[in-house]
Amino acid sequence: MRIPPTLDMSSTTLNVLVNIMLAQAQECFWQKAVYEKLKDGNVAKLASQVSAYYEAAFELATNNPEVSKLLNQNWLTHLQVKLWHFAAASEFRKSCECIGQNKYGEEIARLRVAEGYVNRAFEQRKHLREAVIKDLESLHTVVTSNLSRAVKDNDIIYLNTIPSASSLTPIGRASLANPVLPPEVNDPISLMNERSILGLPLFVKLVPFAVHQAHSVYSDRKERLVKEEILLKLQELTTICTSTLQSLNLPSSSLDAEDIPQSILANSQDVRNEGGITRLDAMFDSIQDASPNNNQILDEALNILDQEAMEDEEWEKKFGERWTRKKSIAVNKDLVDQGLKHQQVLQQALKGDLAIKNKLEQWCQPIELLGSDREILKKTILSSSTFDASIQSDIKNREIELRNLINEAHANIGERNKTIEEIKKVSNLDDIGPKLLKEAAKITANGTAIKIEPAHFEELFIEELKKYDKFLVFVQREVENQEKLLSHIQGKYQELAEKRKRAMNNSGRAETLEKYKTAYQKFKEILSNLQEGIKVIFIYFIWHL
Repeated sequence: MRIPPTLDMSSTTLNVLVNIMLAQAQECFWQKAVYEKLKDGNVAKLASQVSAYYEAAFELATNNPEVSKLLNQNWLTHLQVKLWHFAAASEFRKSCECIGQNKYGEEIARLRVAEGYVNRAFEQRKHLREAVIKDLESLHTVVTSNLSRAVKDNDIIYLNTIPSASSLTPIGRASLANPVLPPEVNDPISLMNERSILGLPLFVKLVPFAVHQAHSVYSDRKERLVKEEILLKLQELTTICTSTLQSLNLPSSSLDAEDIPQSILANSQDVRNEGGITRLDAMFDSIQDASPNNNQILDEALNILDQEAMEDEEWEKKFGERWTRKKSIAVNKDLVDQGLKHQQVLQQALKGDLAIKNKLEQWCQPIELLGSDREILKKTILSSSTFDASIQSDIKNREIELRNLINEAHANIGERNKTIEEIKKVSNLDDIGPKLLKEAAKITANGTAIKIEPAHFEELFIEELKKYDKFLVFVQREVENQEKLLSHIQGKYQELAEKRKRAMNNSGRAETLEKYKTAYQKFKEILSNLQEGIKVIFIYFIWHL
């Protein structure tokens, strides 16, 4: 360049853009690694490199006031939040690797660092787009959940020292994105020909200015017709269809969602996540195995104190006034009192164990069923319900009809999408240039002094735009068909809802659902009691040591 480049082509601006694009490309590799479930350590390195690219772009932009002004504050905030987001994602993935390496203290430290990054990003919430906020909320949920679980496990079981954030080993980086200079940019002159994407050099084929104007006029008309009259209306139809089905909670795969209430499904998932009845049995067995040991330890301690007191009395009788040592009973009074107090606690614990055992025996089967998969839950609920055979058959038939209508709606959306692609292809290939040149040649055939105007090509415009008439007809037909189809779906949905409401309103189903609700409450209650019991056993074990 013979003059200094403009700001948008300056070295700093281009480097900012390069780093942004590298970050976005690296982010794609990171997403693929997450989807393919690669090792957590490798995913952490990929995320660390994403953060590094965003950080490089942010630093370059903020260190130059003119570039900062060019990008505006929204872009700068986006880059900063992105670098914090992937720094947090990297620490989270590294914490997952720590679990497999039994580094429970380091896991907590890295989760806390990740939580700090996410919190810093949330401070810029009002400047972010909805998609970025959702990603942050998803990451925040999984980080806080894992941190809560890790702290709890470490406090109760592992007791690892938690290192400071500054002492953590830096996470390495793995870069899979590299900037490549296209040959069209590196050596454009040698690539300029009719077959290349660059085409011929400028001014090789000059055409009348009116032809360029006519080409622009046709392109504008075509673009308005295609975008506003066809594509936009087809997209609006799809949006209306999708929103209508969603408002009825009717994706094609969830017609039987009402067979099991969402609250029961959520409770069932929670029971499975907590380990179900198997975990309760294992915890209870652990308590039962440890309880005799605690009692034995306490009895031995009290026996030793009693033996010491008896020996003290014997020596006092033997030596009389010469025995001046303070009495063992007085010296060990606090220990004896403490031992008796522990003995009462253990006796109460035995009573509590018996109560827990009774609860387990009483609620074992309901809890086990609640922790089963969806099909077993559905089967037990349906088996407890009383249905009129004709009503049940009618409901089934209506479900099939409604599902077919929904499938038809989705099929229509698929056909529309295919038509949209076809329209775009036709529009992209619609080059009126050669025909304009041919028409211009006809106009000037009788003399080159004739001044060509865009109006000379009006008939050609009308003729060429006729190729889109079939798509306009398709749009109108889709509007009419969808209105009828959605009206039919809404009517069938209301009919089915009324039928199912009457069919599901019976005492057997209500009793079963109430039993599952109570079983969940009992599960949480028993789990809490067992956790408290294990904590008591742990405390007595430490006291004995």
